[in-house]
This record gives sequence, C-alpha cells and structure tokens, in this order.
Amino acid sequence: MSIKDDLIYFQAIYNDFGKITDSILVKFDYPNNIKELIKTNFKLFEKFINFYSDDTNITHNFSYNDIINTIPKIKEINIQHNLIKNYEFIIKWLIDIHFFEQSTIIDINELSDYKKNDDLSIDNFKLRINQIDAFDRLNKYGLETGIHNQATGCGKSIIIIKYIDYIYNHINNPKIILFTERINILKDLFDFSKGSHKPNINKIKEWKDKNIGDLSNFEFINAVTIKNKKWVNKIIDNKPILVVINRSFLTSSDYKKINHLDLILHDECHNTTSDKCHEFLKFFKEKNVHIVGFSATPIRTYKNSLPKLLEIYHQPENKNKLNILTNYNMIYSISNDLILPPEFIWFQIESYNDKDNKNKISDVEVGSILDILDNIVEKLPFKKIICWCRTIEMSKLWKQKIESNYKLKRNLTNFTFGLDTSEIAQSNEDYIKFKISHGNMILFCAAKHREGSDIKNLDCCIFLDKTKDRNEIPFIQSIGRVLRKTEGKEFGLVIDGYIKDNNYYEKELIDKIVGYYIMLNNLSLNDSSCKLSLFNEILNNVKFNKEKKIIELNIKSKIYKIHCLDLKWDDIIKNFHSILEKKLDISKDESLNLIIRKLKLLSQFNNPENDFWKEYEKIDHELLGIPKDIYNEYKEIFDKNTWYDLLGYKNLYLSFDEFKKELS
Repeated sequence: MSIKDDLIYFQAIYNDFGKITDSILVKFDYPNNIKELIKTNFKLFEKFINFYSDDTNITHNFSYNDIINTIPKIKEINIQHNLIKNYEFIIKWLIDIHFFEQSTIIDINELSDYKKNDDLSIDNFKLRINQIDAFDRLNKYGLETGIHNQATGCGKSIIIIKYIDYIYNHINNPKIILFTERINILKDLFDFSKGSHKPNINKIKEWKDKNIGDLSNFEFINAVTIKNKKWVNKIIDNKPILVVINRSFLTSSDYKKINHLDLILHDECHNTTSDKCHEFLKFFKEKNVHIVGFSATPIRTYKNSLPKLLEIYHQPENKNKLNILTNYNMIYSISNDLILPPEFIWFQIESYNDKDNKNKISDVEVGSILDILDNIVEKLPFKKIICWCRTIEMSKLWKQKIESNYKLKRNLTNFTFGLDTSEIAQSNEDYIKFKISHGNMILFCAAKHREGSDIKNLDCCIFLDKTKDRNEIPFIQSIGRVLRKTEGKEFGLVIDGYIKDNNYYEKELIDKIVGYYIMLNNLSLNDSSCKLSLFNEILNNVKFNKEKKIIELNIKSKIYKIHCLDLKWDDIIKNFHSILEKKLDISKDESLNLIIRKLKLLSQFNNPENDFWKEYEKIDHELLGIPKDIYNEYKEIFDKNTWYDLLGYKNLYLSFDEFKKELS
C-alpha cells in the first residue's frame, strides 16, 4: 500500500479512537521519527501528506529547497519560520520514498458513501431511475408519511439528503430527526469526526455540488458518536436542526420533551415493529409529524408485523394498506440495472439441528469451503469476502481453521484474514483494514455488517451460521451487501450451506430452494389463498440442470443460479413435486387439477383416441414441472377415475367404447 492508502487507514482509526497507537504502527515500515510524529500529532502529519499530494502545490521537478519553502503555505499549520527545520525530516523521508514522483490528489474521503462508483463523480454524476422517481413524487405531492421500498445498493441515502434539503426550502427553521438501528450507517454517511457535531465539510460540499441538497445551513446534533442525553434540549426554535441518532439511544432519551418536530426520517424502517421504536413513532404520528421510512424489505412475515407498520405508514384513504411511495425491491432493481444479480454456491454442512454440531466445524465443511473459494476467487474482481459465523466463538474457530489450511490452495496463498468482534479493539482495526482494503481479504464476524453497512468492493459473502430457515430480512439485507455496482463486477456471490445427509435430506433441501424463491421474489407463505398459484409458479420456474449441477430460479425473466456440486440430483428431481405439495399444504386434488390444466394445453391430450399413458411418458416432465410417475403420485385418485374422466370427457360419454362407437 502507498502512503496515501496508509493515510486513509490511519484517518479511519483516528476518527474512531482519537489516536494512533504503537500497536497500529508496528505493522508499518516507517522511520521512528515519522512514527513518533504520527502518534503525537497525527493531524499535522495528515496535513503534510494531503498538501504534498496535490499536484498544484508540488511537482517532482521541484528542488529540495523549493519543497522546504512550501512548508509555511500548508493551511492551518502556522509554523514559524525558525521552526521549519524541525519538520525537514518529513521532506527528507518523502523524497527517500520517491513520494513526489507519484504525487496525485489524494481523496481522504474514500470511505464516504458517494465515492463508491465511478458514475458518482461530480462531473458525470447521474441520478438513478429510483432516485428520480422518489424526487418526482416528493416534488409533486410534498411531504407524505409512507415508505420508500428501495433495495440495498440503490443509493437511498441520496433520497434522504434530498428530503432534508426539500424541507429546508419549504419550512422555516425545520426540525428533523434522522435515525436508524445501526450507528455505522449514519457515521459513514456524515463522516463525523470524533467529538465533533459537524459532519465532514467535503460531504456537505459534494451533495451541494451534485445538486442533491444543501445541508450547509443546518445545525447538526450528532447523537451517533456523541452520547449526551441532553441533545433534546438543543432543539431550539430559531435554527434549522438536524438530529442524527441511532434508534436505541433515541428511544432511551426523553424524546417526549421535544416541543416541535417537522419530519422523521427512519432508515431501515422494518424495525418499526420493535416495541420501543413503534412507541416513539406512534407518539409523533399522533402529533401529525410526517414520517418517511426507507427499507429494502419493509414487510416481515411474522405476526403483528403488518399491523404495526400500518399503524404508522398506512395510506391516508385506506388504513389497511401501506403507503408505498416508491417500490424498487431487489428483483425490480436488478431488472433495472440498479444493482447486480446474485449468484449462489451451496456447500455441505454436517447438521442444522444438532446443537453439538452447531458448535463444531468438521473437516468436510472446511474442505468444502476451501475448494469453493479456490475455484471461484479468480472470477471475483476484488476477492473481498465477508463470513457470518453466528457466534463470536465460531467466528474465531472458522478463522483459525481457514488460516491453518488456506495455503494448501493455489489461488488463496495471497489472502489475509481479519476478525471483527466486540471483544477486543484489535478486531475493530481488522474491520477498518478490511473496509479500505483493495481485496484478497476475508473478514470473519458473528452477525455484524449484515444490515446497513457499506463496504467498498465487497464481492462475496459466506453464511457459516448453519441456519436452516433463514428469515427473509437478514437474507435480503445480507446478500445486498455484495450486490452494489462497481466497475468490473458482474454479480455478487453468495455462498451458503446445505445439509450433507440425513433422513430428511430431500425435504430440507427443497425447503431451502423454496425459501430462496420466496425471499428473492418478495413473496409470503402467510396468504393461504395464494398458495395454489405459488405452488404452480414454483413448479414452472424452478429447474434442475443435473448435467451442469445447477438449480435455476426463473424470476421475472431472469435466471438466478444455485451451483451445487454434490446433490443427490435424481432424488431431488423425483421428489420435488410431492415435497413442495406438502410444504405449501396443497391437497392431492388441487395438485392434480393443476397438472390436468397443463396437459389440456397440449394437443395430444385433446384427442381421446391417443393412449394417455404413452403420451404422458413422452412429454418433458421436468419442463412442465410435473411428476414422471403420475400414477403412483396420485394412485388413490386414479384408482377411482379413468384418465379421460380426469381430462373432462366423462360428461360427454358414458364410456370410451361408446365414444368410439359414436365416431364410427
């Protein structure tokens, strides 16, 4: 890494901890006097590097004396001339490492949300269709209480900035609260320096220059990195106020003392259903405060979710319907090229249910993961991977197992590994290093960075948590981490586990396939009236390619691939129809009726003279999503009915012989 890259790393550490320690510097091959300066006066070191990184201030053609004479020009250093000699060692060091020969303008805000994609630079910045849609709605209808259903990676933060700008231009001295569950979302968005209420001024300038919004006139109350419960008292009448705060600190504060509020912006608003969050929103809803929510997955499938959401975000004219302001869910966003499509690989795990096995890692599991990584990393442009391991102890164990064996794999020898837990400060350093790294790194954690995190160039995630029935919220939020568009990246890779072998192998695997289909398609099993159509839809749109060892999910005319090397393909294909039938609680009569409808669309089954069983044997059962052995699948029905009865000829003729006689 270059000095400029190191500076970004140091700045992230400094913003979090307020200092650079020996334990951080020990990894860097710097002279002792440079290390001492970084420890004792990091801001001065930062100013030197930033100043000399600007090609307008210095070029490689400058002489040594020319460079020395530029020192007093560095902004805010205020170095007296007789002290310049004290800093000559920096110049000598920079010359020694040929710094001036590679000088380019450094962007110390590389970690900010809007420096992620090349199309977001100020000169060629373009709003995306989902953002234009949100802006148009805001301009047309003004402030409305409702939800922007926007997939992770679509740039909903820009919409949030536009809302803040809009209310400033329409209300005198507005009072706004912006909150979310995760501290890091807001911390990254505004890049608050440690101990400061002010966001990074470059962020404010960037949003203004891009014509997204001008936040320069707001008085910020930073309750994200500054935990002072008296923040409520700072909401005064004669200033535009923007409170930036995380949910737990917000709901533990005495927010009922707030006399006036104009707007609440709730990022990750699916958390509305938690008791304290719902209580807070309901309090201000009753005071007619506008509340705007943002979420990739606003509706959860468990009970009480929808009623609580409706209580806050219902349509003005219909309290039983959510007021969805814009709807760009994951599948729609992929179709509109706002985010990348996911691609899945499944590896073998020993068991879902056995508690002892959940706390163990077998050689089969380690080998399976290493084989997959060795085969696929060359297809990943950045090779930047996050692993979710369920618990801190399992995170440590997985890291230890992988680190002990990765050198056996030819394509993994250049990888480094990090651990991010809440136990030790070093883990936070690992996360920062991972976040700003260019790739070839794997980070292990328990449940961190699944929701709301924004890690540059992340192109793969691995579920090592041995979860059988993963809830749709963590699933969609988690895989959304790897679907952000970046130049050179064509898809986001998701690696997940399936059970190796047990008595319920087919059932559990088909449960998993159906779960993926439902979650990706934003469907729900709660509505029994839709189960029959869902059954038919899944049968038609889930295909098994035994030769290529791929399960294909056809959703909205796009194919989502699940790569599986070691499935019992024949068993899965054979039993898919019947297991799906049981999972969705479809009766035998309902299921067979769906098959009959499909058959009647084929000409050979509209001719009663054809031999039904021979014709049925010849058709492509997998393509039609119907069982190959239809007789044994529905034996109890066929034992009571003939095939032409089931095809609807029963009402026309008493028997097949009479039918033939009628034709003669």
